[in-house]
Amino acid sequence: MKKRILFIISFLILLLFIVGCGSSKSSDTSRAEDSVESNDMDFGLEEDGESLNKAQNDFIDNESKIIKTASIELETKTFDDTKKALIEKTKEIGGYVESSNIYGSSMYEENSSRNASYTFRIPKEYYSDFLNTLGNLGHVRNLNESGENVTMEYYDTEAHLKTLKIEEERILALLEKSDNLTDIIQLEDKLSDIRYQIESLTSTLKNIDNKVDYTTFNINIYESKEYTIAPSSLGQRLSSAFVSSGKSLVILFKGILIFIAALIPYLVIIIPICFIVYHLIKKRDKIKNK
Repeated sequence: MKKRILFIISFLILLLFIVGCGSSKSSDTSRAEDSVESNDMDFGLEEDGESLNKAQNDFIDNESKIIKTASIELETKTFDDTKKALIEKTKEIGGYVESSNIYGSSMYEENSSRNASYTFRIPKEYYSDFLNTLGNLGHVRNLNESGENVTMEYYDTEAHLKTLKIEEERILALLEKSDNLTDIIQLEDKLSDIRYQIESLTSTLKNIDNKVDYTTFNINIYESKEYTIAPSSLGQRLSSAFVSSGKSLVILFKGILIFIAALIPYLVIIIPICFIVYHLIKKRDKIKNK
C-alpha cells in the first residue's frame, strides 16, 4: 500500500516537472517573439521619424516666408538718367514704384543739388539683378539689408483660417436643417462673425504673400558732381579735410557776395532816407541851441 502511495506521489511530481518545463519554454518563446515584434516596431518608427524630419526640413526650405528689405544710398552724376533707368528696370522685371519724392533743384543755383526718395517693390527672384543695376548706375555709399522670418505667423494664420472655414460649413449645414427662428438668428450672427474673421485672415495672408514675393527697396538718390569716397590713410584724410574746408570757405565768400548784391537795391533807397533824417535831426539840434 505504501509503495503504491509513493509511486503515485512520484508520478505526480514528475508530471508537474514536465508541465513546468513546457510552460517555461513557451514563455521564453513568447518573450522572444515579443522582442522581435518590438524590434520590428522600433525600426519602423525610426524610419518614419527620419522620413518625417526630412519632410519637415524640405518643407521649411521650400515654404519659408522671409520678408526682405534693402535700404540704399546712391550717389549719381547723372540724376535724371539714373531715375529713368531705375524705373525702366523696375517695369522690365515686373516690379512697381510704391512711392517717390524728389527734392531740390539744380537749375537755378550753382551749388544746389537734387535728391530723390523711392520705394521700389521688386520680385524676390530679381533681388540680386536689381542690386547689381544700382551699382552700375552710381556710387553706393551705404547698403543695409534685412530679413524677417514670418513662416510661423503665416502658417498659424492659415491653420486658423482653415478651422474657421470648417466651422462656417457646419453652421451653414445647421441653418439648412433648423426651423427654429431663435436658433436661425443666433446661427446667422455666429456666421457673420466667422465670415468677418475669414476675410480679415485672408487679407493678412495676402499681405504677407505680397511682402514675401516682392522685396522692398528703399532708395535715396543724391545728385553729386564728385562721389563721396571715404579716405583710408591719414594723409588722404588730411588732404580731404583741407579740400573740404577750402570748398566751404569758397562757398561762404560766394554767399556773402550774393547777400551784398541782394542788399544793393535796398541801399539805394535806405541811404538817401538816412541822409535826410540825419540832416533833419542836425537842424533840430541847432534850433534848440539858439
